[in-house]
Amino acid sequence: MLLNYLDKLRAKPPRERAHAAFLWAVGITSVVFFAWLIMLPFRFSDSSFSLPESVSPEELKETASTFGALWQDIRTSAASFDELFEETFTAENPAVLPPLENATTTPAH
Repeated sequence: MLLNYLDKLRAKPPRERAHAAFLWAVGITSVVFFAWLIMLPFRFSDSSFSLPESVSPEELKETASTFGALWQDIRTSAASFDELFEETFTAENPAVLPPLENATTTPAH
């Protein structure tokens, strides 16, 4: 089944292959991330983690704000990556065009 999918994918244009590779990478990364996320409570359930008394609520709010800004930057970067992907893998871009099947490999004399 997977071999049939790969054979069909090889016959597709480079843009579709790159898109499929990107989706597979995102999918596998997501599975690993969610597995890690699910295991976090089990990992920390036996620990006696607590914040030091010297940490003020203002410091916690500032830290949360920093992570919120970081998350917003990541979302913005992801949007610009999508635009870059669209610009790079277009038919007008000669760097990603497949070679012509009827082109000769040696120059004609």
